[in-house]
Amino acid sequence: MLRVLHFHLTHTSGFTAASCLWFLAVSDFAFYGMCRINEVLSLQWKNITLDLARPSASDSNSTIGYGVYKLEGRKTETAEGRCYNLHCLDECESPMDVLTHLKKWIGYVITKTDHKWSDNDYVFPALSKIAKSAIKTDDPHTGCENARVEWGKKMSEQSFITLLNCVVRDLNRNGNICVRIRSPTMA
Repeated sequence: MLRVLHFHLTHTSGFTAASCLWFLAVSDFAFYGMCRINEVLSLQWKNITLDLARPSASDSNSTIGYGVYKLEGRKTETAEGRCYNLHCLDECESPMDVLTHLKKWIGYVITKTDHKWSDNDYVFPALSKIAKSAIKTDDPHTGCENARVEWGKKMSEQSFITLLNCVVRDLNRNGNICVRIRSPTMA
């Protein structure tokens, strides 16, 4: 399903570049890191390091690029301060390639906004101007045409679910896929 959502987002015009790149990176991060969404949304700039390299074990003439991250307050964490690695994946696994999507998101922030990263910034800050009302109408708009980044604010889980519902609703407008993402408390 992740591959379908990513393909749709990269081939539709109803989402801002920021919301599209943000969603690709967040959904990959949650999948790749087997994280709860609140763990991903709580990730701060000081807990991530990119553009690291190590020698290849199979080819002494090449290096392997990677990144590391640390999730604080993780429910399943047994040792404080544990770091996790991020590696690029093969082309066939591109929808799950968190390192590539994370670098695209960060590259967008650096080149398209005037934001300067600080240690306490959320890597995936809140997105605002997502029109929840669009989900419940036959309006052709996605509800995310005006989405923008709110620096310094943490994205709530419910806002993420709203964004996910906007993506799924836009994908489902032609009736081929009938899925509605629900909050666990709505069951």
